[in-house]
Amino acid sequence: MRRPEQALQIACVNWFAYQYAHQTGRLYMNYNNPPNAQTGGILKAMGLSAGIADLSYLIDGGRIVFIELKSAAGKQSANQKAFEQRVTELGAPYHIVRDIYEFMGLINSYNP
Repeated sequence: MRRPEQALQIACVNWFAYQYAHQTGRLYMNYNNPPNAQTGGILKAMGLSAGIADLSYLIDGGRIVFIELKSAAGKQSANQKAFEQRVTELGAPYHIVRDIYEFMGLINSYNP
């Protein structure tokens, strides 16, 4: 399990919920780690795609920001790199965040 990244995601989501309560529903997780192969197969048939960023953030102007959470030593998988390339080629921002302070700065940067 990715415990450090899970803990980071929980901290980020909790901070966002407190700091930006008026934006409820604009930050959401992308469920991309099924618990087993059977569930993974079902979810893949329903549209699950490997490498999707951990969080999506809807910003003004109908844009979306993708946020990948990594531990200090965490590295992107090949699927994550491919996803980053696809979305950035389309003009969507993609960020790798390694701690809560990076996350706070990132979210605040989209909310001047």
